[in-house]
Amino acid sequence: MPRILPGCHDAAAAIARWMRVSYLVVLLAVAWGLSACVPPADISDPTARAQMITTFRAGQTALECTVGCIASWVQNRRAAGALDTAGRWEELALLVARIGYMQDIGYYYLGRAAAGMGLPDAARTH
Repeated sequence: MPRILPGCHDAAAAIARWMRVSYLVVLLAVAWGLSACVPPADISDPTARAQMITTFRAGQTALECTVGCIASWVQNRRAAGALDTAGRWEELALLVARIGYMQDIGYYYLGRAAAGMGLPDAARTH
């Protein structure tokens, strides 16, 4: 009967476990990558832009995007900070609403923009 070296069975099991975990990580990365392809809302259309501002002024902007907006938010977060610092409130509100990233920072910027535009009710809502 062949002699099995000590620890070989454990190593094979560890490799098999590592391969299963790696496969799962790859699947999750692909799923996340595909969901990140959701484009931000288009504000080049004047009607859509006006509707977005009207919704914002009413305090009804809903940020509903999660994973699919992360890449867009990361690319634009410095721009949002710069717009906030410069007091360019309408542009800030449009940027945040266009991306739609559902995180506290997005609502913070919406609140700052509303307060800066003299919309206290919308600022409290956001």
